[in-house]
Amino acid sequence: MADFLTENQLAIVCALIGIDLTLFVTWYFEKRRLLQLDIKGSLKRCRETESWDDKSELKLCQWMLYVDEDDLHNADLLKLYRIRSSIRDYLYIHRFGHDPIALPGVIERFLQDAADRLRYRRETTVRHKRE
Repeated sequence: MADFLTENQLAIVCALIGIDLTLFVTWYFEKRRLLQLDIKGSLKRCRETESWDDKSELKLCQWMLYVDEDDLHNADLLKLYRIRSSIRDYLYIHRFGHDPIALPGVIERFLQDAADRLRYRRETTVRHKRE
């Protein structure tokens, strides 16, 4: 179950935070199942893109964080979250032709917007203090 805790340790943690152990175990396995389905669905959509080829299939193991598709059921929850994020990025690249992080100007626009919002808050706070 939780790969880093024994069953007794997990029971103690659940008792301390007031969660029913059986409810947690049910949630945990359902979350794993949904993540696996999401990853497999994203892989299917990747393979359906026009840009998918043999080279893409060879790079797939890297994007899957070196976990085989057939071994997803052995990956821990954190690894499944990371694989899902990675495969979604790979799908984005195949759909739109570039890395979602490397969009030109996105980071600069985000930082400029954040700076503008911070400047507005400071100006508003100063005006309210004067009044």
